[in-house]
Amino acid sequence: MKNPRNIALALAALLPTAYWISTLFVSAETRIRHEIAEMVAGFNTPDVGDATAVLRDDFEVLASGGRRLASKVEVQGYLRGFVLTSRDPTTRRFAMSLEVPDEQIQVEIDDDERSAEVRLLARLSSTRKKTRSVWEISVVARFENGDDGWQIVSASYQTIDGKRPF
Repeated sequence: MKNPRNIALALAALLPTAYWISTLFVSAETRIRHEIAEMVAGFNTPDVGDATAVLRDDFEVLASGGRRLASKVEVQGYLRGFVLTSRDPTTRRFAMSLEVPDEQIQVEIDDDERSAEVRLLARLSSTRKKTRSVWEISVVARFENGDDGWQIVSASYQTIDGKRPF
């Protein structure tokens, strides 16, 4: 019988390699959709670091005319304050949730597969007592594929319904 320690070491060495090889066969669109899902999961946890991990360090939120509204650091600050002030007074849990319906995500990848434009619908809902929509926006995000994988370099949004809660 083989030594269990040797088997564990072999698995530990093989799993990262198998993961790396499997990513070679995943489409750029699938990777981008995965990053969006991770961002939503991070927001709903809520972990500001996980929610903003897909944002590149030089990320900017842009107004419709191209004017800079916020940087990654400013977005993280807004979210930290929002998480702290949006707790249910009874349960002390974060009382908001973010939803990005998969069927509302449109990914257009440039021919060189180094950048992509992503359009999506995002809904922020209050989960206090009964769930109700607070803010619904249409987002256009620019992704770039670099050393750290697909990351968002800029985004703009337009309010569809409700108002920004932070």
